[in-house]
Amino acid sequence: MSGDVQPATLRNRTPGALLAGAVLALLLVLLGFQLWLSYANRVATAEVSARNFASIFEARFEATLRRTDADLRALTMEIPLAALRTGGGRRHAPGVEASLRARLFNLQEAVSYRVHDARGEQLYSSDQPGSPRVDLAEHACFRALRDDAQAGLVFCEAVSSVPLGRQMVAVARALRDERGRFFGVVHGLIELEYYRRQFQSLDLGSAGYIALRRSADDALVMRWPEPEDGSRESSGA
Repeated sequence: MSGDVQPATLRNRTPGALLAGAVLALLLVLLGFQLWLSYANRVATAEVSARNFASIFEARFEATLRRTDADLRALTMEIPLAALRTGGGRRHAPGVEASLRARLFNLQEAVSYRVHDARGEQLYSSDQPGSPRVDLAEHACFRALRDDAQAGLVFCEAVSSVPLGRQMVAVARALRDERGRFFGVVHGLIELEYYRRQFQSLDLGSAGYIALRRSADDALVMRWPEPEDGSRESSGA
């Protein structure tokens, strides 16, 4: 008698077990779909956030360049050409370097303004006394300003400042007389560390990156994360 009841009980329980399994499978599918939606939403939010921040960084960097260019234009008119001639440095140094330091006021990313003679040798700077001097003779931006009388603002390659241990971008203008004769250059150094810190704070996901590039030739100024091979499209100095 009991042998007849047990199979019937098992048969009655089989549909319930199948239903429970189907419900569990459906729950797992729904959970997986919800996780996928959550991940997709996070990725989309990160992309939108990164794009918005990139626009803000671009606008700020452009504003910094405009301010720096305005300073360089003013300095080309303020710096007496006599200060660029041999023997004129000692007499003109206090006035020229005071003008350079004054241009750094309220410009967070600017690090230094420097003046070089027609040979590329540094004559004046807003740096602290005793700071290493820089020779620009071999830099492409210096040659471009020297050789092209029509050159305006020149955006130099990104450089790693050995004394400061930070990556910089230099922008420069030529110092010429009314006849167009080349007497030297004045350039401003813009620190990129501010932008690097901001880039590092962004959620870019596992494969995302953000970069600053020159609009003229699309050359890379700075990227985060840096390429895995450690290469940079810029030169050190």
